[in-house]
Amino acid sequence: MAEIPHTSPGPARTDVFRLIGFGVGVRLLGTALGVLLGLATIALAVRLLGTSTYGVLAFATSVAALVAGLCRLGLEVGITRSVTMLAVTHDPGGLARLARGAVKLVFLTGIAGFAAVVVAMLAASLGADTSTELALGVAFGVALLAANTTAVAASFARGLGRMALMEGLNLTQTAGRFVVIAVLAGLGLASLDAVALGYGLVALGAIGVSLSLLGRLVGARRLTAPARREARAVLAASAPFAATGLALVVISRFDVLVLGLTGSGAEVGSYEPALKIV
Repeated sequence: MAEIPHTSPGPARTDVFRLIGFGVGVRLLGTALGVLLGLATIALAVRLLGTSTYGVLAFATSVAALVAGLCRLGLEVGITRSVTMLAVTHDPGGLARLARGAVKLVFLTGIAGFAAVVVAMLAASLGADTSTELALGVAFGVALLAANTTAVAASFARGLGRMALMEGLNLTQTAGRFVVIAVLAGLGLASLDAVALGYGLVALGAIGVSLSLLGRLVGARRLTAPARREARAVLAASAPFAATGLALVVISRFDVLVLGLTGSGAEVGSYEPALKIV
């Protein structure tokens, strides 16, 4: 009986396993950093602002996250799948068109999302001044647009195998908000208006960085060109995944939204940090 020769994994298979291990490691590290920065930001913000005032900030954060999930419409998974297929077929023109369509869709839905966040902030009765509520609404409306622009750029990076870049983009606003709260805490400036200004500037920076990196990834100088057909194609590719993405956001944020519309700032400020930890 002939002996079956022993074969060892070839270089290609070894490289694949190494890339998978690197991707998993980067993903875990990015997730851990995001969680730690988020918890540190909450702890500093509660100590700086107090429970009741922090409740107003927590409500704004939850509203923006919930509306951003509604506006994304499953974009992350749909874009990643499309990018991977285009990369395999070596179609740089297709990547650029996909990027323009995604940016167009994000900005169109972002306008509606911006208005929804502002209206929700003004509708809540959490004890803040109307001017402060408006400032937070504007800041988090811009943050919503930044979150979805970043999600698009991160999805392209993921589809192209740039896992470290993807995680860096995902951490942009989280890290920026931590810096804002840390600086305000160091200055002893317990002001929601100052927080709104800082968060708004962070969001604008995140939009600029995301669009710049996305342009470099796909080799396109102008991503804001008219792209209605491409936007419809992106929407069609992402729609099947919208329900799953929306469900995750609603489960994690909807209760804070309801509590903010029916309860007090102190109740939201006590509930939201506990929800994060649990």
